[in-house]
Amino acid sequence: MELQYYDAKAKKYFSKIFDMENIEILSVNGNVCWHKNEPIVHAHGVFSDESYESFGGHVSKLIISLTGETIVDWLPEKIYKKEDEKTGLKLFCAEIL
Repeated sequence: MELQYYDAKAKKYFSKIFDMENIEILSVNGNVCWHKNEPIVHAHGVFSDESYESFGGHVSKLIISLTGETIVDWLPEKIYKKEDEKTGLKLFCAEIL
């Protein structure tokens, strides 16, 4: 599993790989939007290890070894993201592209 956090000063994501065998998924939530005609997933996750220590961040890579339940709600319109020059992030866009 790979998690990331965004450093606002550096305007970039930093990654950490967790290679533990037993990780419990506590929560994963986010959205799927469109950016330049491609789907883009933005998910946050909280996990725990066998010591009951919790950790989380932006989910970059997650392989589920046993089971994971997912609920996806579909909206009637596509939601778009647009690059924000000030933050360097892709943010929700109010206009239809």
